[in-house]
Amino acid sequence: MIQKRKSFRQILNKGIVGLAALVMPYVGTYGQTSTEAERALTQFPDTILGAARVEKYPVKGAKQVLVHLKNVHDGAYGQGRLPTNHVVYPYMLQGQNEMYQILTNLITKLNIDAVYCEGQVMDDFARDSIASERGLVVNIEKKNLEEYAANRYKTDVIARVMLTKNIHTRGSESSEALNKGHEVVLEENVTLGRYVEYAVDKREDAVLERLSERQEPLKLLVYGGGHLFGGTNTCGAKYREEMSRSNDSLDRVTYKMNRDNIAEWNAAHPKQKFSLIEVTSQGMVAYDNFVGYQEPPLNEFLTSQQKSPEPKAKPQKRASSMKR
Repeated sequence: MIQKRKSFRQILNKGIVGLAALVMPYVGTYGQTSTEAERALTQFPDTILGAARVEKYPVKGAKQVLVHLKNVHDGAYGQGRLPTNHVVYPYMLQGQNEMYQILTNLITKLNIDAVYCEGQVMDDFARDSIASERGLVVNIEKKNLEEYAANRYKTDVIARVMLTKNIHTRGSESSEALNKGHEVVLEENVTLGRYVEYAVDKREDAVLERLSERQEPLKLLVYGGGHLFGGTNTCGAKYREEMSRSNDSLDRVTYKMNRDNIAEWNAAHPKQKFSLIEVTSQGMVAYDNFVGYQEPPLNEFLTSQQKSPEPKAKPQKRASSMKR
């Protein structure tokens, strides 16, 4: 009888070990069953071609993950495109090309079929025209689609990836917050504090609300690298502290005034919590090093380095807004 009991215990122990092996991948670090979003964050790649950094900020019980692909876009928010002779134009080109590499990698490896886009209110903006262009290039002109897209959309990573990967785009903005931000940016003598409040923080609040309308756990967002969706509560005390040492006053004010949008959202919506992943391209790092630590002060330096004269910028119109 004793021998039989030992055998039963051995069988039971094996069963427990087998059950644990089955369950452990779905158990979070707090000993509770993890959410789909928590698993998505854990499984998200730690290194990506073109990325200098992949930083993960998990939130216990999160139901969705915001993947902020930090973009250096073509031009300043509300102020038109960046001149091709601008001293920071090469950094933007590098960042756009690397962002394409990053998106291509994630779309393929994670089987992603949609990307959320800055400045876009409606879903699938220009999708029909892009599809027509794809058909023309491939079927009529018989050109290499990748080569064509790299040249045609070298400063527009969203159009480039739409053309080559046939993905959907989704709106990330509310029209009210976006329009108000444009109004404030173009105001005469707007203070940096007002700029950050309306062109940065309030837009970020609206983005979280828009993204929460859909149920998928992982949400890729291509958005200006100067935006901070996290803060010290979500990401720790040293989150983006390098901005406080920047020579660019807009970076310093953004850091000082930044609200932890995700922490505030999570407190108000405990059943729709976000975790955060930030992906920074190598071009973004090079751009930040250039903009943040140049002497003399940024505006004077950029003005002196133009290859051809440009109209003198108003005080609030700074090169760093290429990230916002």
